[in-house]
Amino acid sequence: MIAWLAAALFLQSPQDLSGLYRTQQMEVGATLDLNADGTFQYSLDYGAVSEAAEGHWAAADGIVRLTSDPLPPDLMLEIERSDSGFDGEPLAVDDGALVLQRHDTIFIFHRDEP
Repeated sequence: MIAWLAAALFLQSPQDLSGLYRTQQMEVGATLDLNADGTFQYSLDYGAVSEAAEGHWAAADGIVRLTSDPLPPDLMLEIERSDSGFDGEPLAVDDGALVLQRHDTIFIFHRDEP
């Protein structure tokens, strides 16, 4: 019974995880918008790093995976960011927060409450 309950907690549907997430860390500006249709938008400003991405996401076994579509070079110049190029990038789901390890740093995204 306990094993079943633990497994049920990790099997969240995309609708359960969808929403706008932001970091609350000092000197970091980052958002991750997981849409219920399985698409996402991401942006990060951290030190000299400014990047953005959009693409598709999926969740299984307590992990959210991001796979980005290439962004047009004109758009990257316009928004002054680089394309992050996610290819199955794993984000752990930890008590409702999403944890991304990137650029030798751990970024924790918390869901915005409506």
